[in-house]
Amino acid sequence: MTESAACFHRMNTKAPPTNAIQRSKLLQMVDENPVLITRKLTNQFTFEMFNNLWVQVKEELNRLSPCKEVKGWQKVPLFIRNVI
Repeated sequence: MTESAACFHRMNTKAPPTNAIQRSKLLQMVDENPVLITRKLTNQFTFEMFNNLWVQVKEELNRLSPCKEVKGWQKVPLFIRNVI
C-alpha cells in the first residue's frame, strides 16, 4: 500500500487521537503563524491564503500520522489553546 493510500485508508476509519509529536509540531506552526488561531484576514492575507496555509499544516502533520482532514486539524488548536 502506498503512503497516500495508507493515509487515505486511515482518514476513512476512526483516527486515533493526535499524538504528542503532532501536537508539538502544531503548536510550533501556530506560534509561527498566529493567524491559524486568530483567523484575522486582511487585504494582504486573504481567505484563500488562510485555506492554503491550513492545507500545508495538514500535509505536514499527516506525515506524522494519524491523518486528518483540514477541518479535523482546525479543531485541535482550539482545544490546545483552551488547555494552555
